[in-house]
Amino acid sequence: MRPTAEQSLTLTLKLFGPAEIARGEAFEYEVQIRNISNKPIDLPWDLNPANIEPADSRVSYRYQTAAILLSAKLGDHRPVIMEGSVLLFGIPSISSTMIKLQPGEWVRIKAKTRALSSNPNDNWPPGDLGSKQPEGQLTASLTLSSSVVTFAPDGNLHEASQTTKPTISSNVLAAQFRF
Repeated sequence: MRPTAEQSLTLTLKLFGPAEIARGEAFEYEVQIRNISNKPIDLPWDLNPANIEPADSRVSYRYQTAAILLSAKLGDHRPVIMEGSVLLFGIPSISSTMIKLQPGEWVRIKAKTRALSSNPNDNWPPGDLGSKQPEGQLTASLTLSSSVVTFAPDGNLHEASQTTKPTISSNVLAAQFRF
């Protein structure tokens, strides 16, 4: 997908191996996040949310997330549930939880996922598809968010999150779904 004027990052999706996907079988994919702006960009980079929590569990704090989701469709519109999204955490004051991308730099994230039906009891493939190997599409998306964790006087935890940049979509890959 072409970046818009306000985007500072691009996302590119790549599959490892043939672009054949069977329900329940794991496959690997990779996304590349590239800084296309003229300024450095800090991204959350830690898989473990415990690494961003303060030592004192009653202290309020802010953190950032980067969520990478893989989406699939059979044919032109029928969604396929994909397992295994990636969620990265970071706090700028803890440098090990962030990565800085200079202009033109990029990072790759490799992950595993698998296709699931929305209901395990559903027919796979759906009965209205004419082929046992229908064509489909895969895309990835990146959503950057910022969250604040606060504690009320009564001790209850409150968390508020907001998306900090428009969601970025990757290129579209053709895939064949095996049944």
